[in-house]
Amino acid sequence: MSRLVALFHRDGRPADAMQIQRMIAPVRRSAAVGPRTWIGGVAALAYQCLRDESHATDLQPAGAGELALCFDGRLDNREELAGHLASDVRDPLTTRSDADLVLACYRHFGEFFATHLNGDFALALFDGRERRLLLARDRMGI
Repeated sequence: MSRLVALFHRDGRPADAMQIQRMIAPVRRSAAVGPRTWIGGVAALAYQCLRDESHATDLQPAGAGELALCFDGRLDNREELAGHLASDVRDPLTTRSDADLVLACYRHFGEFFATHLNGDFALALFDGRERRLLLARDRMGI
């Protein structure tokens, strides 16, 4: 389990590192790792891991360039998604983290990408090009 925090200034003000740190601070004492933050212009994301992730290869927030994602959960339909996305990527999707796969889904399906995800999850995704913050949970809200 993890905590995700998203900050988005719709008025164009730049996101402040101290503000995102204050927002994630209440869960720090119970955390195993972190927090880790990403700041990009008008938005900031923070990921606070509440379990030991010393073995994890998918450090979060994940992303590159204008996209950033905080993802907590698991995907139960990795193979199905890989079939849809195979032509969009060069490296094998089977070796990617769930967070990387979610980013690939966003690039492929657009803003309604979360309807293609099956599993238990919560996520915050910021797209700097579109100036869009998307928040999503699994259908059951687990």
